[in-house]
Parts: sequence; C-alpha cells; structure tokens
Amino acid sequence: GIRRIVLPARNEADTEKIPEDVRKDLEIIGVTKIGEALDATLEKLVSNPPPEMPAPSVLHEGGNSRTEPEAMRVREG
Repeated sequence: GIRRIVLPARNEADTEKIPEDVRKDLEIIGVTKIGEALDATLEKLVSNPPPEMPAPSVLHEGGNSRTEPEAMRVREG
C-alpha cells in the first residue's frame, strides 16, 4: 500500500533497483532538508483549519480557574 517514498536526494539513484512495474506506481521524493521531508509527508490544513485553543483562563476540570499552567514537579536525587 505504499505509494510515496521520501528519501535523501543522494539515494535517489538507488531507486533504479526497484522493478519498473513497481516504480511506476510510486511517487519518489528526494529531499535535502528536513523541511522538505516535512512538507512531503505532513498533511496541510487548508480548507478546515483546527479550532483555536481556549484561553488559559477557561475553567478546567473540577471548576478551578487557572491563568498559568501548573508547574511540573521534578524529583531530584
């Protein structure tokens, strides 16, 4: 079921080892930067962007109103 392959551009020549009947059904994308890999692999939200996050002052579970996130406790030792 794989239809898109993202690989380092310097490895594109290795795709010639894939049989032509398999390769013709693939989209092979060579990238040189991580941003290119992200663009090629992550979906873009164009027509339906996610809803905005609620303001920090919104009531949280238990009815407590908080304006700042609770600090994480770090155990030392």
